[in-house]
Amino acid sequence: MRKIAAEIKARLNIIDFSELWPSFHEFPFALYDDEKALINGKEITKPSNFYGNTAITHEDQVYAIWHVDADTFKIDLDILTSKIVHEMFHAFQQEQGERRFPNELKGLDYSYDCVNLSMKYLESVKIEKLCKNFSEKNFNELLVNMNYRKENYSTEFQYESKIETVEGMAQFVELMTLKQLDIEHYRKKIFKMIEYIKTIKHYGKIRFLSYDFGTLLMLIIKENGLPFDYDLTCEKTIADQLLESPFNGSGKPYCKLEFKELIQDIYATRKNIVMTILDNPHDTKILQHTLYGVDPLNTFAYDQYIYCKDFAAIKDDQLTWLRGEMLFETDKDGQLIKLYSKKSAI
Repeated sequence: MRKIAAEIKARLNIIDFSELWPSFHEFPFALYDDEKALINGKEITKPSNFYGNTAITHEDQVYAIWHVDADTFKIDLDILTSKIVHEMFHAFQQEQGERRFPNELKGLDYSYDCVNLSMKYLESVKIEKLCKNFSEKNFNELLVNMNYRKENYSTEFQYESKIETVEGMAQFVELMTLKQLDIEHYRKKIFKMIEYIKTIKHYGKIRFLSYDFGTLLMLIIKENGLPFDYDLTCEKTIADQLLESPFNGSGKPYCKLEFKELIQDIYATRKNIVMTILDNPHDTKILQHTLYGVDPLNTFAYDQYIYCKDFAAIKDDQLTWLRGEMLFETDKDGQLIKLYSKKSAI
């Protein structure tokens, strides 16, 4: 880990952070594995709150942390550095008082609707065109589509737009880091994001998709000098700010057949996972808890059940963190009443 940390630090030393985002600055970072962590050149036992790749407070200091495993050694060091800077931006968001975070528990109720997804797909087509060659016509059509979804699918639109803002901005900073370190990596990342948002199967995980939508919208704003408030205390999302631009026309509902098939697959897969757990022996425990926190990338709701692949936090009189694959059953008010797990998690 020491060698990787030294290589990352050497790259951080040549980055102009103020060019990445106004007032942005470097934060300390820590690398860790399953047993130990390297912080400020000192090796310590892995802190219990080090989990995933994120920004976290340790001994009154916010760190960008990165989990080192076998795959880490295969990552190009310019790319790895850009991802560390991504996590530093999350630390910056905390420092600056960012408030546009999505409610991930409400996000479990995200409705996969054919018209909403089909029209979002049309936005991906316009985004690709705007990234390659900006035109007022394509920009107007993008805004018309976005406005239709905002008016007709407001819950889903606001959930997406908050992820696009909080995560999309961090990934935009990651992208701009690559532009400083290696222009070819920068170009390849833009190409990969465009291809990702144009691939229908990726619309089955809207949170993943929203990262790239937000990043590409920020790129369009930056490259074309569009009005935007870079102050992280701003309460308007990227989409909200774009929709303040004048546009003409109204969106027309559209449903692409491939999305009907995708939506059927989404809910069939969820049903299969839930029924497999219910039909096989598992430890069960009666609960009287509320769901407090989840890993939004690996959690879904189906009927009265909530499935968590990796971890969850539940609360009664106190907060309890659970690890491993688990299924919760809820009552009509959304309270947790039963836990199914492969081994006792609580």
